[in-house]
Amino acid sequence: MSELLDVFIGESRENLESASQELLEIQSSGPAPERVDKIFRDLHTIKGSSDLFDIKPLTRLAHAAEDLLDSVRANEVSFSNDIGDLLLEALDQISIWFDELEVGSQDLEQWQPISVNLGAQLRHFIDPDASCGSSNENEAVSSKESSSVNQNLTDTQRELLADFSENADLKLLCQTYGPYCYLIQYTPDEGCFFRGEDPVNVALTLPGLKAFNIAMPELDHDADIYNCMTRIKAIGCADEDVIKQHMAYYEGQYTVTFFSSQALSASCASKIRENIAQIPDETLTDAIADNNLEQVNSSAGLLLASQDFSDADCDDAKRVTLQFLSTASELDFLSRAEPSSHAETAESASQSISNEAFVGTDDKASVNVLSNADEDAPLKSNVKLADISARPEKILAPHEKAILTQQLTLLNSDNYKTELMFPSIAGLVGNMLGETFSDEDTLAVAICNALDDETINEQADEIHKQQSTEEASAETTQQTNTSPSTADFSEINTVPGRGDSPQPIKAERQAVKMLKVDQTKIDYLMDIVGELTVAKNSLPYLAKQAEEEGGSRKLSKQIKAHFSIVNRLTESLQSAVLQIRMVPVSHVFQRYPRLIRDLARKLDKKIELCMQGEDTEFDKNLIESLSEPLIHLLRNSIDHGIESPEERIEKGKPETGRIDLIATPLDDSVIIEIRDDGKGIDPNKIKLLAFQKGVITESQLESIDDNEALQLIFAAGFSTSEQVSDLSGRGVGMDAVKTMVSQAGGTIEMYSEVGVGTTFKLLLPQTMSVNRVMMFEVSDQMFGVGMDAVVETVKVPTSDIQRIRNEHILVIREKLIPVCNLREALGFEQDVDREEQSILVVSTPQGEFGLIIDKFHEGIDVIQKPLEGVLAGYAHFSGTALLGDGRVLLIINVQEVLAKCR
Repeated sequence: MSELLDVFIGESRENLESASQELLEIQSSGPAPERVDKIFRDLHTIKGSSDLFDIKPLTRLAHAAEDLLDSVRANEVSFSNDIGDLLLEALDQISIWFDELEVGSQDLEQWQPISVNLGAQLRHFIDPDASCGSSNENEAVSSKESSSVNQNLTDTQRELLADFSENADLKLLCQTYGPYCYLIQYTPDEGCFFRGEDPVNVALTLPGLKAFNIAMPELDHDADIYNCMTRIKAIGCADEDVIKQHMAYYEGQYTVTFFSSQALSASCASKIRENIAQIPDETLTDAIADNNLEQVNSSAGLLLASQDFSDADCDDAKRVTLQFLSTASELDFLSRAEPSSHAETAESASQSISNEAFVGTDDKASVNVLSNADEDAPLKSNVKLADISARPEKILAPHEKAILTQQLTLLNSDNYKTELMFPSIAGLVGNMLGETFSDEDTLAVAICNALDDETINEQADEIHKQQSTEEASAETTQQTNTSPSTADFSEINTVPGRGDSPQPIKAERQAVKMLKVDQTKIDYLMDIVGELTVAKNSLPYLAKQAEEEGGSRKLSKQIKAHFSIVNRLTESLQSAVLQIRMVPVSHVFQRYPRLIRDLARKLDKKIELCMQGEDTEFDKNLIESLSEPLIHLLRNSIDHGIESPEERIEKGKPETGRIDLIATPLDDSVIIEIRDDGKGIDPNKIKLLAFQKGVITESQLESIDDNEALQLIFAAGFSTSEQVSDLSGRGVGMDAVKTMVSQAGGTIEMYSEVGVGTTFKLLLPQTMSVNRVMMFEVSDQMFGVGMDAVVETVKVPTSDIQRIRNEHILVIREKLIPVCNLREALGFEQDVDREEQSILVVSTPQGEFGLIIDKFHEGIDVIQKPLEGVLAGYAHFSGTALLGDGRVLLIINVQEVLAKCR
């Protein structure tokens, strides 16, 4: 995947997340204009950026969604839940396509029908009768069907050709090749220039182009010349698929109609017969009557070469007719019957319009570049506007006058810079006037000569008015400023006059302070910090070695002194890198409102999600790894916890259930709670189900208490759902949650009360990168335990450890502490009886426990790595770390070790 595509996908995913969040807010609280604008901008960004890549289906779908939102913004379409659901579906589909782009598995042919279908549904809300997403396809299909069945153009097609230019149908017939013709109307977006698009070039490169018109409204003097105001019509000969492929990036900006060459011939038959009747040549008439094609071609060619046609419209029609007859390959269509109204329809729709330039009835200028029938060759797609506009008899259209006036204003402005602006102005004016310019004076004279006296006079009057206004304003200001009264000065400085305006304070430009960095680079930096930590930890061993083996106490002290400096700098670097990786939990929380909404609808439940503490920060890697466990817990609350609206009403509860998702910082940890006000969990039912599924034995069924029974839902293969569905009942989920939370160095607790609700409580470290552990020794091997779990370390006589109900108990400050021998739990040989035992007291969700070890060691900062390979199956170890002397430190999982002791 290219770097540019990678950046595009990353930024677009942020836009998708933002748009999804805003859509959910709109569906819950109504379509606020600022939210609709935000979604529109997000989709506009995705659509515009996608133009850089060959992913037309994605661009087309984003464009359809953008157009629908634009209609909602303009109050042309009322926002509804159906629109919101469809927009969310479109966003999901775009997200799926991003996934495929990331791994390189995209298939644009499979994307195409999905894009067309969703785009048509979106555009249906804009125009239910003929949605833009499907109008092109439907119109083309219906046009083809109509043409093939009736062998004639529809009234709409005739009107479009008549509006295009005088005798456009005959001229197109002269140049037709292939089975199908098209007429396209293309209205570019106003901001297309800012995306690097060239609408004229788009028209010029249309496959099989024969002619095109460019129309634009008359510009005001203050119009933005960088906005595109043009409308383009084009006709040509090409198949439907080729045209659609060419215009794929401009979906929603054009409409096209297709018709067969036979239908065009049939529609022109009446006009051709009328023109033949006006040509006094018996040889041509007899040849047509005898259907002698060779004689018709010869006679028409001679007449075309010998007669001198004037510029009258009727003679133009005769000229085109003769050119067609001189190259015609068949004339059977002239003998077919045709409705008598056809000629009248064509005549009434036609207007007397010049082939070079005309002004329409709606005061809009249009440049018609349809080639004359008597030219040597038909107009091809490489035609140049300069060749057409350079004709001496050309009359400037209003929009051209406006453009020339603006260029003259730029030449005379104070901001004019020759090296930057002259080439652009000279090129634009040169293309328009058909000249080349080498200096500003020649250019300005040419513009003035091109503009008629009326335009120049209007401009002069306008400039004179502006100068008069400025002089009057300056005179008033001068009189005010020359007042001798000090009080007047004070009044002027503090109370602006009616004609004055306070001067805005110019703000200093601020440098961009946000920098986006690839996460892999941050992870690599963290790995380097980990290596530095290991190197730092080797210094105490080096100091000890220098003292014991080298006999240099002084060198040992110097190493220890430098160790404190390196340790401080390393800790600062660790803290800085960890802060870079910290992100708010909202980074993950914002995905869940959509999940709750979709699952609630699927289960016919009403559920409200309330989130708190979204600004609580987590290590990005850690919070991403917990996304799936949180989804499992939320699905559990939706499926098992919240009752149906009917059940809730019967129990006297609100019809809408509530799920709270809360994040709370606690020292170097974070507590995440998921609460629901559902039916709760019955511990007796849990025990019975666990016994039936073989999770517990009969003796355990009678002995375990309610709290232990509730924890059985985390057992592998256990589920309270009686039916298997796509949401639950398969016996997977809760055990996976516990496993993933444990791998993240956290713990999970569950509390429930029947009829009130259930709470899941996750206690998680804020970061997994650097951990402070307490080292200890068992059977000459080093182990570690997280410092946050250590309560205290004590040494007690062996006789103080008592045995009560098959458990070893130690009393510390009148508190009973269960004790676990780590030698026995880890499978080492039992040590000989000792008079004194070293006890490491640790804290767990079930209370405090004591671990019997051999020897205490110091605390140390380590980079904990997860277990891999064979060791991954040992649950009583949570990870490993490399010590400064090269040894590997195994970090124990206190919960699993204590479970084995029991």
